[in-house]
Amino acid sequence: MKALLTSLILFITFASSAQGLVDGFFKGKGRTDMALGFAYEKAKLYYAQNTIEYGRELFIFNTFAEYGITNKWDVIASAPIINGKPQDASFFTKYEVLKWKGLSVIPAVGISFPMSNYNTETSQSIGQRATNLQPKLVLQYKPNTPWFIQTQATYQNTLVPVPHAWNWSAKIGYGAGKWYGDLWFENQTSLGDAIFLGPIPYNDFRELGVSYQRFGGVIYYQLKERFGISVSASKVLNGRNIGSAGIVGVSGVWKFRVE
Repeated sequence: MKALLTSLILFITFASSAQGLVDGFFKGKGRTDMALGFAYEKAKLYYAQNTIEYGRELFIFNTFAEYGITNKWDVIASAPIINGKPQDASFFTKYEVLKWKGLSVIPAVGISFPMSNYNTETSQSIGQRATNLQPKLVLQYKPNTPWFIQTQATYQNTLVPVPHAWNWSAKIGYGAGKWYGDLWFENQTSLGDAIFLGPIPYNDFRELGVSYQRFGGVIYYQLKERFGISVSASKVLNGRNIGSAGIVGVSGVWKFRVE
């Protein structure tokens, strides 16, 4: 069984800095945020047909950038390196189509794709080496207070053999002065039926459908006018074809203006 576990796949979206890449805030025309982050992940259980004990550690380095094309239109890019191996890069764009009495309606679309031919049939992989088109809808309510609430829904349209999936999340946050913080919950439901059964081998672990529930949070503090630091944590609560991963991370955030 131990040998089989070394060829298990554990799939989670990179989330060391916060849940997801798209939020309800915009940088402003010509402004750029760039972040460099490091995270450590550890899991002792794997949720399959039955709960399996195994050990896994990941060291995650991530780069992130968001640029404001206009005050209501941003583009976003992210590229993680997992245990020294490039994984799946992501590019998104979002646009605020409506803002009314504190409520923002923000459609977004993105694509992710593998940056290397990494091995998907290993416990050290963080992805399924999939090309993934993701339309999103973000709803954010922020009245004239430091508090806000946000929800978003995503359809992950992946190329064969990786199954498609639905994903939704909810977040509550606070930002005032030099401080920002939020707490979030995320749920993903895969449309694939394949599940890891232990001793029964699969020809391709990319066919496994990944479902999960997880929660987390982040705290950010602005140290200087153009630099701040954030710390974050998240935990997988339950799921299918995924490990009970806990992640802690730290990121530096630099703010620029591009004329």
